[in-house]
Amino acid sequence: MPVLPRSTINKVLIICLVIWFIAMNLQALGLVATSPELIGDIPLSLLYTWTFSALATIAGIILYVTWHKEFEKNVEKLEKGGGSK
Repeated sequence: MPVLPRSTINKVLIICLVIWFIAMNLQALGLVATSPELIGDIPLSLLYTWTFSALATIAGIILYVTWHKEFEKNVEKLEKGGGSK
């Protein structure tokens, strides 16, 4: 029995979080968004970081909303010994 529900939205959100992780590491390594350009008086690197941080926050909220109830139910089943090992 999976602890988290398996559905298309979960797969999409996990893919989004993996893309976020890769994008933020590429920026931290200096491979993307390193130019001193300004976009609307905001440096490109800062705009890049803000954009991906906002997307990760939204994905995290959606994950919490979709997983919260099902996760609690499955944990209670596992604590009672009703889950398969």
